[in-house]
Amino acid sequence: MKLTEINTERRRKTGREAEAGFTLIEMVLVATLIAILSTIAIASMSHARYKAMESGAAQALKAIAQAEEMYLMDNGKYTFHFSSLVNVYLPRAYSVGDQYNVFAKNYSLYWLYFGHGGPRPPIANYSVLGYTVFAMPNDRNLKTFVITDDGAVQVAHTLTNWSPY
Repeated sequence: MKLTEINTERRRKTGREAEAGFTLIEMVLVATLIAILSTIAIASMSHARYKAMESGAAQALKAIAQAEEMYLMDNGKYTFHFSSLVNVYLPRAYSVGDQYNVFAKNYSLYWLYFGHGGPRPPIANYSVLGYTVFAMPNDRNLKTFVITDDGAVQVAHTLTNWSPY
């Protein structure tokens, strides 16, 4: 056999083997690679979803602080109840049952108003000198946020230990 005939025979044989398809090992490797990549992508998207919810809660607290400051400028004191802010100062607020919630998906918002003598329940003739609003998550993977009358949103590690957001 001549060298050109041997090369031609190799090409034919290689061409036939290429038409045979993928081996089982190749298919398993591709499936494993796809599974690993999809696991990484799902974990990354879950983290981004939590960050978006936390950002929404922080923005809701900032909107509440702005509404409280507008109420203070108009009335000379902070509001004694969140419902006073809803119609005029927070028109996009909505209520879920008896609890008001402002743009904070997966969070519950709680208010603490105080004046002379410390925190008190909201009553109409009480002069409110300050407030604290807590955004408590419904999912334990989310952070708890707090804003006070100084206007800074903070992460509440515990109800007494806050750090800047």
